[in-house]
Amino acid sequence: MSSSPRSRRAVLGLGSNRGGMDAVRSAFDHCASMAATRLIARSAVYLSAPWGGATGGRFHNAAILIDTTLTPWGLLGELQRIERALGRRRGPRYGPRVIDIDLLWYQGARLQLPALDLPHPRLLQRRFALQPLAELAPDATVAPGLRARAALARCPDPAPIWPVP
Repeated sequence: MSSSPRSRRAVLGLGSNRGGMDAVRSAFDHCASMAATRLIARSAVYLSAPWGGATGGRFHNAAILIDTTLTPWGLLGELQRIERALGRRRGPRYGPRVIDIDLLWYQGARLQLPALDLPHPRLLQRRFALQPLAELAPDATVAPGLRARAALARCPDPAPIWPVP
């Protein structure tokens, strides 16, 4: 008898400064229709200034909470496939992009590998990522002994973010 894969919660961060709300909506739809995944909730959409030297104007940012039986590696592969389908082309780090889908948090996973860090390695410094994550999963452990809600309260990022009506 084989056992079925264990379901885990994960939070995906969505961002765009070239496709705006349309790109974020398309990413919501694509992520919600991934195999072995069920959409639990989605955050509000926020506008934020570019981070880390990015150019190309303000970003639309959001997050989704999913339940999945995909492994972190399988989920990363699906997210990269969706990015390509939506027109993402890899360019300079922090450069303009039609869509960026980051695996911010995966329940119970702590990884530090060249291709995948969990939780996301710069999550604690980015208000535009922490705000929507904390909205969806305030009690998610984003660092040892630190939950998303508390991480947001301590976030050193001074850049404001604005909810999109």
